[in-house]
Amino acid sequence: MAVPSELTENDMVGLRVRDRLTAKELRIVALIVQGYKNKEIATQLGTTEQVIKNYLRNVTTRSACRTVWNWRCSPFITEY
Repeated sequence: MAVPSELTENDMVGLRVRDRLTAKELRIVALIVQGYKNKEIATQLGTTEQVIKNYLRNVTTRSACRTVWNWRCSPFITEY
């Protein structure tokens, strides 16, 4: 992925988070950022709400972004 020459602190966080997550985790985060609820995401991905919660717990454990608000700050997450 090409990195723009002028990055904000939020952009850098987004890049670090994106590098640490799997494609499925990124997809789930992108849906959360778009306003989908866990249950809606589970239905869309053909899984259970508990599985989505597990993914989200793993994402917050491995990333600097501890809340959905942090995820919304980064275009590197929302562009997925």
